[in-house]
Amino acid sequence: MLSEEQAIEKLKKIRQDTINANECGLSNNDFKEEIEVYDVVLNIIDRLRKENEDIQNRKEHQELRFKKYKEDMEKQHEEIYEDLVFEKEEKDKQIDLMAEYIDKCNYVDSEECQFQYDFKIKYCIEKGDCIDCIKQYFENKAKGE
Repeated sequence: MLSEEQAIEKLKKIRQDTINANECGLSNNDFKEEIEVYDVVLNIIDRLRKENEDIQNRKEHQELRFKKYKEDMEKQHEEIYEDLVFEKEEKDKQIDLMAEYIDKCNYVDSEECQFQYDFKIKYCIEKGDCIDCIKQYFENKAKGE
C-alpha cells in the first residue's frame, strides 16, 4: 500500500505523463479534463495541508496559553495559601501573646482559675499558669459555647 506522500507523487507523475503524452500526440484522446481533475485534486491536497498546518499551529499556541494560564493559577494559589498560613500564624501568635498578658497581669489567680472551673480544664494549677485555660476559654466563646 502506498503512503500518502507516495500516492501524491504518483499522482503528480501520472499528471505529467498525461500532459507529455497529449503534447507529443501519443494519444488520440484529449486529456484536458483528466489533467484538470489532477490539478483540482492536487490543489485540494495542498489546501488541506495548509489548513492542517494552521490548525496545528493554533493548537500549539492554545496549549502554550493554557500552560501559562495553569502556571499563573498555580502560582496565585500558592501565594494565597502562603498568605493564609502567614495570617494564621500571626493570629495564633497574637492569641498566645494575649493569653500570656492576661496570665501575667494577674487577672487570673491560678489557685482559683475561673477559666478552669467554667470549662473543666485541668492541669491549670499544676502547670502554674492559666495560658491554656485562657486560650480554651476564648476559643469556646468564639464558637458560641
